Amino acid sequence: MLRGCLFLLIVACLSAPTLASSPKPPALQAEWLPSSEPIALPAGAPVRQANLIEETGIGGEVLAAHGLVRWSLRQKAAPAAQPQSVAIVAEVAFPGHRGDARLMLMQNTDPSMPAALLVGLRFLPDSALAPAVDKVPGVVAKATEHDHGILIKGASTKVAPNLFLIGFSDITTPTYDLRALWTGDSWIDIPFIYSGGRRGLLSLEKPVGEPAIDAAFAAWKPMLGPPQEH
Repeated sequence: MLRGCLFLLIVACLSAPTLASSPKPPALQAEWLPSSEPIALPAGAPVRQANLIEETGIGGEVLAAHGLVRWSLRQKAAPAAQPQSVAIVAEVAFPGHRGDARLMLMQNTDPSMPAALLVGLRFLPDSALAPAVDKVPGVVAKATEHDHGILIKGASTKVAPNLFLIGFSDITTPTYDLRALWTGDSWIDIPFIYSGGRRGLLSLEKPVGEPAIDAAFAAWKPMLGPPQEH
């Protein structure tokens, strides 16, 4: 069953377009991309659940690992003429299993890029011999851990080995709301494909009312617009 869900998610995301603009514009220099520092979750920090599902490449078998994710808010001082910038950071750790990850969700301030929000995603393999992630087709929002979810419409590009940038347009329709998908649903799934073709899935819990997410979207409100009724 895990293998079937993994396959369906990746197939659903494979049609996602590539980010047309430069993968590393001036507004996203190193300090605004997820760092490559090892994940070290502070003792006593509030954490949520994280799951990692990977194909083994042997007879269609999959491996599942359970870990932790900590959501936090990162602030960066901006020039006086501009509002202070904030980003949401998710640090994902799988104790005793190879491969952690760090995600940054931020507002796009580069007018040349057709995106309202940007996600920087870095996979952190435990050694130089670990397989590299080659593709991240998209992101899926889910109301519960076991839902199929809704693809968040965006465009993905590979910036560097194990480092990806995904742009999301500010689309609001009677059945689709970018803000609601990030703030209202309780899980996100990130399917990915290793360079050798094996598939994986990173699943992160982000309950409704997560303080870091709510605080960031409150700061971004002037550019993203008010929530829409469905």
